[in-house]
Amino acid sequence: MISYSKAQLSKMKYLSCLSDLLTSDDIDLFHEHDEELSRLNFDGVFTLTGQIKDQTVGVVMTDFRVGGGSFSKKNSARLGAFIRSMEQAQKPIVFIINSLGVRFAEGRTVFDSTFSVIADLYSFRKNNLLVTIGLGKALGISALFFAQGHYRMALEGETQLNLTGPEVHKKFFGQVDADFSEFTVADHQFETNSLIHEILPSSESLLRQARIMINYLFHESSDSSRQGLAVYSKEIEQGGLCLRDAEAKRLDELELQMGDTLMEFFSQRSPIVRVYIGKFHGSPVAYLVNPPAHPNNMLTVSAIDKCQAAMDLFRVLKLPIVGILDCPGGDPRKKESDKDAIIKMINLTHDMISYPYRKMGVILGRCFGGSGMFAFPKIFGGERTVAARESQIGVMHKSIIESLLEGAPRLLEKWKQVASTEVATLDDLLAIGTIDAVVDRNQIGREIERFVLFSIVKPKAIVVSQSNESKGAAR
Repeated sequence: MISYSKAQLSKMKYLSCLSDLLTSDDIDLFHEHDEELSRLNFDGVFTLTGQIKDQTVGVVMTDFRVGGGSFSKKNSARLGAFIRSMEQAQKPIVFIINSLGVRFAEGRTVFDSTFSVIADLYSFRKNNLLVTIGLGKALGISALFFAQGHYRMALEGETQLNLTGPEVHKKFFGQVDADFSEFTVADHQFETNSLIHEILPSSESLLRQARIMINYLFHESSDSSRQGLAVYSKEIEQGGLCLRDAEAKRLDELELQMGDTLMEFFSQRSPIVRVYIGKFHGSPVAYLVNPPAHPNNMLTVSAIDKCQAAMDLFRVLKLPIVGILDCPGGDPRKKESDKDAIIKMINLTHDMISYPYRKMGVILGRCFGGSGMFAFPKIFGGERTVAARESQIGVMHKSIIESLLEGAPRLLEKWKQVASTEVATLDDLLAIGTIDAVVDRNQIGREIERFVLFSIVKPKAIVVSQSNESKGAAR
């Protein structure tokens, strides 16, 4: 039988690092009831609940000093029971990993117990927030646990993620494949795939980041503030992605219209799309935003991956969503094509169509080709679509079409006849209901606020505050 026992962080040295995550010294340890609260009896995996302000949070932390933080039959059974308990209580979980994976010394009969944790996490994450943090090794099955997080963070230069360990890799592949320590480290993973959302320079900063995020999402407050998760800057893509002064000013002006409070998420990933959660008078709203007027807003695979991660997070938080689009289309270049851009784009579109909560689109500049799919159009279930004045909407820019048709006079003439009906006021799109309104840029916030506050069925509230610790990250 497994039960809870009250304890204090300050009296348990091996859990002292959790003071960077939790805001109270009081915790409840989930353990086998007939065993003492010793490090060895937790068998390499701690399970407990604590507080972040007034929000109860489940915490799982592997203990590398006991069995390499590996997953055994015993600790997997307790871990599964803990996850199910948190699911029933509808509380978020922070899963902190430094583990060699399955405890292979227990043989093949260990698999049922450890694989069941994957199923428990899958069930949990459907309706509850799961944050995963890599503090060292995340090898074998622990890499699969890490990958199930809605928000996934890792320690710069330290966290290693792979389906096996270095000894096995060296034995079978040597240096023919690659040096294990180079391609499994968080820094390399961050640059080459979508497994890690953020990397930070210390364990303290990772745990504090999780605390700020959970406090923002769940702590009730009426404070007016603008803030962001602390950002450890990284070079993420090439090609002029830094905002110039005029573009930065436009983004700042837009952010001021996106809620009484606003926080940016996934800020280290592709800046082609920015991800935010804001709040109007206590009602939350999620955003996918292209920085207005930035010339390099073509959708890359990394931008699509970021959108996919954001949609996953928004869905579990049950948030209404607004897409704010200024995009010339998908990036057609070889580098993106080789990364499966088309399949990833249609998968993201499917998720946007099936998103079960309210959706709105705002066209804030360019909307060419298939990019309009990412502004939650009404044909994909969007509730309302508005465009800022002087927005450019079309199959392609008119000058490009005319250039393509130069050698086909009849088609060019036909195109010019059609183009004459595509007026800058967007009356043709208003007439057929593709867009509902054309508004001044300074009215965008009013449109979004009306969408958020006047829902027919309001989603479960996610309330926001600015803690003292996050004021340093305030923008």
